Amino acid sequence: HVVPHLAAIEHGGECRIIGPAALRVSWQFADGASLLLLANFAADAVPLSDRTPAVTPLYCTTPVPPNAQLPPACAVFYLVPETTGAP
Repeated sequence: HVVPHLAAIEHGGECRIIGPAALRVSWQFADGASLLLLANFAADAVPLSDRTPAVTPLYCTTPVPPNAQLPPACAVFYLVPETTGAP
């Protein structure tokens, strides 16, 4: 899923702290797609102010992907196609 996009990854990325021990990182590809990571290293859930992408996660450490909250000790990766908008 990700490998075909790697040749077109743009330098840099965007990182935002979303909780005491949680972050949101996105990397943009030249074709408009992006790779999004939501990670919570805390023992408590973190509310998500942004909606999660309307795509199936590539990988999630919890059985149910996050929706309104990022569960404790959770990491989830999304490949967001250009058509779904910015992550």
